[in-house]
Amino acid sequence: MKLIKHINNNFALAEDSVGNIVVVQGKGIGFGMLPRELTSFENVTRTYYDIDKSCFDIINTIPNEIITLSSKVVDRVMGELDCGLSPNIVFTLADHIYFSIERYRKNISVKPPIINDVKFLYEKEYAIGLYTLDLIREELHVILPKEEAAFIALHIINSIQTAADQEAGYFIIMSDIVKIIEERFDLKINTDGFNYSRFASHMNYLFQRFKNKEVLQSKNERLFESVKNEYSEEFACVEEIADYLSYTLQIDLNNEEKMYLMLHINRLCSREVNSQ
Repeated sequence: MKLIKHINNNFALAEDSVGNIVVVQGKGIGFGMLPRELTSFENVTRTYYDIDKSCFDIINTIPNEIITLSSKVVDRVMGELDCGLSPNIVFTLADHIYFSIERYRKNISVKPPIINDVKFLYEKEYAIGLYTLDLIREELHVILPKEEAAFIALHIINSIQTAADQEAGYFIIMSDIVKIIEERFDLKINTDGFNYSRFASHMNYLFQRFKNKEVLQSKNERLFESVKNEYSEEFACVEEIADYLSYTLQIDLNNEEKMYLMLHINRLCSREVNSQ
C-alpha cells in the first residue's frame, strides 16, 4: 500500500495493491513526506473504502477520539443489524456526535417529537443509540440526555442503504416535521390527504437533491426577504425545521430552499384550515 496524500497526522489517503483509493487511520500515519510506501501495518487501526471527499473536512475538524468512538458504534451496528450501510457513516455519525456534544455544552436541546415511535418501532437502532450514549459518558466524560439516543437511531436508519429502510427513515423525519408544523400553527394535518401528499413530495425532492448534492441556488435575495417578511410565521417554522434537519440529517438549507419551504408550508396550512 502506498500513502499518497496527507489528511492530518492520523489520517491519509492511500492506494492499495489493486489501485483502490482508501482512507487509512493510524497514529502518526499522515506525518512525514508523502508519497511513500507503507511498509508496516503495525500502526494502521482502520481503513475506509469509497469515502466521499466531503468527509475529509469532518476528519480535519473533529477530534480523533470521537471518530474512533464512532467506529465502535458502527461495528456494533454491523454486528447487530442485517443491512448495508453508507461507507461514510463512521464520519457522518462522528460529525453528529460532535454536534450533539457542542449543542449540549451550549445548553441547546432539541427533542424529537416522536421519540417514543423511534423507541418502539426501531428497538435495535434505539438500543444502539443508548449504547452510544454510554460510550460517550465512559470515554468522553460527557453525559448527554437520553433523548439523544433517538437522534442517533435516526442517523443509523438514514445511513442504511436498502431502499425500504431509507423510506422508513424518511417517514420518521416527515412525521417529526409534521408535528413541528402542527404545533406551530395549532392545527391537525390530514396525512392521508392530497395537500399533505403534495407537501411530502416536495420534501422528498429536497431529500433526494441533498443526497445527490444538487442544491438549489439563486441570487435573488430580495425575493427571499420579501417572502420572509410576508410569511413571518412560516419563516419561524422553517427555521425550526432547518435546525431539525441540520441536527438529524446534516442538511443545511440555504435561503432558496427555505423560501420554497415557506411557500409550501403556507399552502399546506391554508388548505388544511379550509378543509377543516
